[in-house]
Amino acid sequence: MELILFFLFLICWFGLLGTKKENGGKYSTVFIFGLGVLFYFFSIPLEMYFRGEVYYQLGSLWVRVGDQERIKILSMGLLSFIGFLLGLYLSRFSIRVPSMKIVSPFVYSHEAYHKRDFEKVLWVIWFISALIVFMIYRDVLISMDTYQSAYIQSYSSPLFSYSISQFYICSSILAGLAFWESTRKAYLLGVCLLCVNLLLAFYTSNKDPILLSLLAIASSVLGKKRIGTVKVLILILIAFPAVLLIMPIFSLYRSGIPLSSISLQLLGDHISFTMVDPAGPMIAISHNITNPPPFRFGSTYITSIGVLVPKILWSNRPLDLAEQFAHEQIPNWLPGQGLGFSPIAEAFINFGILGSFFHFFMFALIWGLGWKFLQRSLFSYKQEHFLIFYQVVGFYALILSFRGPLISPLKTLFIFIVPFFIAFYFIRMLRVVAHKEILAESKY
Repeated sequence: MELILFFLFLICWFGLLGTKKENGGKYSTVFIFGLGVLFYFFSIPLEMYFRGEVYYQLGSLWVRVGDQERIKILSMGLLSFIGFLLGLYLSRFSIRVPSMKIVSPFVYSHEAYHKRDFEKVLWVIWFISALIVFMIYRDVLISMDTYQSAYIQSYSSPLFSYSISQFYICSSILAGLAFWESTRKAYLLGVCLLCVNLLLAFYTSNKDPILLSLLAIASSVLGKKRIGTVKVLILILIAFPAVLLIMPIFSLYRSGIPLSSISLQLLGDHISFTMVDPAGPMIAISHNITNPPPFRFGSTYITSIGVLVPKILWSNRPLDLAEQFAHEQIPNWLPGQGLGFSPIAEAFINFGILGSFFHFFMFALIWGLGWKFLQRSLFSYKQEHFLIFYQVVGFYALILSFRGPLISPLKTLFIFIVPFFIAFYFIRMLRVVAHKEILAESKY
């Protein structure tokens, strides 16, 4: 049964890649979401199936993924993919900007559109974030030289945590823009920006800057032109072994083992999907399937809205589902620690197995409508700007959606896009005012 569900997913996934509806080629929303489903929902159950094992250990926790759990998890994975596709289709979101006919109310003419507005806003946010991280919170950054101190400081210093996230994201988008320009100076700038990201990633034991950097590179390599099915297959066949090799190295490093001390034997003992990113979120779904709670019928989606309020404004806000679960499962839990929380666990808590379909249908509908609004409001005239922005920020949030409740990726987008949206329109309004003054003076 496990293999039947797996092949059904592959047929749906590859059959819908590069559809005309999304018009994004094979490196698209469907491609990234399918990778996430394969990595976070299918990898561990299939590995346990082929190994003939029922339990795996993560820290002090034992996770059951037996026959019944595997079939339920894989079924929910397939339903989540179908639900996401349907929601995305109904949202009528296309990754490609349709035409120049859509004009934002603050854009007074096509000719007046300044191609550098987008980059100016990014550089302003980047500079302010860098100032906060490297000057105001310099001591906090220096103290984040271990994994434990990093998550404690990130949790206890919300302004620092927010600023460094903005720094990572802006650096990655700016690097992607530089790579798209295809000049020597631009390439050098992009490489420098990503090198800073990677240095901070290893210093603070944070894998997010690595992911953002990879998305920036992928956008410049794969986002410019369409890629064929064979290249997609080659990409997947390269990506999964690379992840199984790189992620254990990073995990061992942030556990306190120097890179020079990581032997081939030690690395070989950690090459397993149960040792990398999907292992944490899988605990939540396994726990809830094994010990099914009373259905909450959507109440978690309502109560989690409070998470959108930044901790800077609400320091004692209630814990979200992921934090509550980590608090219950991790001995001597500290704020900031987490295991990840599978979205299909939230779906199962609310509506059972079919909940995974409704969860991702709702998520994809909100996702498509939200991005369509941003596309028409901010990127009416510059398609490559939207592509880079979406393929870095959007794909990053889409991947994060597999590690947390429904609200988590929406929060990630919200906290970055709101200041960007405000700054972008502020510059546009200044340009409109200046243009009107020039027209008024020309009449005299």
